[in-house]
Amino acid sequence: MIVEAAGGGEVVGEDLGYVPDYVRPHLASLGIAGFRLPHWDFDENGVVIPPDELPECSFATYATHDHDTIVAMWDALRHDARDPSVDADDAEKACGYLRRLCDFAGIAVEREIALAFLLSGALAGLAGGIEVSGVTQRVYEKFSPGYGYTAIAVALVGQRSPLGVVFAAIFFGALDAGASAVQRNVGVSSALTSVIQAIVVLFLAAYSTETAQRLFRLYPVHPVRSLSEVEERAA
Repeated sequence: MIVEAAGGGEVVGEDLGYVPDYVRPHLASLGIAGFRLPHWDFDENGVVIPPDELPECSFATYATHDHDTIVAMWDALRHDARDPSVDADDAEKACGYLRRLCDFAGIAVEREIALAFLLSGALAGLAGGIEVSGVTQRVYEKFSPGYGYTAIAVALVGQRSPLGVVFAAIFFGALDAGASAVQRNVGVSSALTSVIQAIVVLFLAAYSTETAQRLFRLYPVHPVRSLSEVEERAA
């Protein structure tokens, strides 16, 4: 009856969610396409079924009216995978869904990871080459000024965000560049720069731990808005 009422239009059966096993075969026998979504259509190994292996009579899409857009879904999953306050099981599930979306979109995750490592190593080698050819003019033991360790601290302060890494690099660069000037003009030891960097990294590392996250949730800090509120809390 529905097919007849559709006339020349195509009918798509919403066979998503918890439906009996006979629904999809019955729709296929009637020539009615069913939905295929990447975050639900995967094999027993968790690998998304490629589009060319889906049944010919199917409607493959990233989402329906019951789902977020693919961009919103990606952003939400990436947030859950990266946020240290998210439960570990939920973060692991988010990583699994992100991997399925990558597989469905044809993104080779292992190749991208290998490419990121190669580019990182190339940039590190370029920095070392500039240091040797443009600054020290020679290679000797322990010539490195420790930029590699500083980069680890910059990545930690930047919280794995490209924009955050840029601001963190400017912050650490300003500390290193101003250390000598402060010691010369004010008489403060340049070692204070290392102390400031260590304090920043220490606090960020402590806040990133699960124990610290639980403490902040159990004992939230409420700002004081008036003197009477201070007196109420003291009482």
